[in-house]
Amino acid sequence: MEKLTKQVKKENEKELKKAISNLNKAKKEDFTNLWYYSEKLTKRQKEKLTKSEQKEILKNKIIEDYKKRLIKNLKRIDTIKNANDNIELITINVDWVKNKTWGYNPHATIYTNNGDTTEGKASGCGYDKESTAIAGALNKNNDILKLLYIAKNKKMTLKNTNNHDLLGYGSGYGVLPYFEGGVGVSSLLNIFRKLGYNIQEHHTNKSDFYTIAKNKSKGEK
Repeated sequence: MEKLTKQVKKENEKELKKAISNLNKAKKEDFTNLWYYSEKLTKRQKEKLTKSEQKEILKNKIIEDYKKRLIKNLKRIDTIKNANDNIELITINVDWVKNKTWGYNPHATIYTNNGDTTEGKASGCGYDKESTAIAGALNKNNDILKLLYIAKNKKMTLKNTNNHDLLGYGSGYGVLPYFEGGVGVSSLLNIFRKLGYNIQEHHTNKSDFYTIAKNKSKGEK
């Protein structure tokens, strides 16, 4: 995961510099009116301190925030790195459960050959609920996420770190990939195809079934 680790550090430093630059350009009233500054200052600090003193406090807190964010992301990489990477079979079962308000809502359950089971649900309307439920379940399984991390770490270059380019539409934004909800089930399945898996589907009136099996001859090592 060396490339991912370097990119996480690089992006964190870049975003921190941008945040400090924006702080230096901010007006004193911004420290009270803008929530991302205001929430970092106490009432007394807003009323009694000079702009310079407020800015110094905000600068230190912003630096601390980005330090915590970096630590969190690096720990995330370590967690995924230590997950199993022998995912050969994934089965997704989606049951459509009727709701009085929102009609039929998807309840997704995912099983792997490692014996793990995760679940995801979605409700409401106006978006693709099935892919949202499936993505929610996929993102709870570190072994499955490791497939994305390994593939991105292998494929990314200095010029291209975009998840959609490297892994397919629906693989998330930012340095660390994940499965997006609301993008359509076909997009999620296509990500697995790019990772070297074969897909089989079976549908009934109230259930959808997807079998994702490793292609031994074409799959990535």
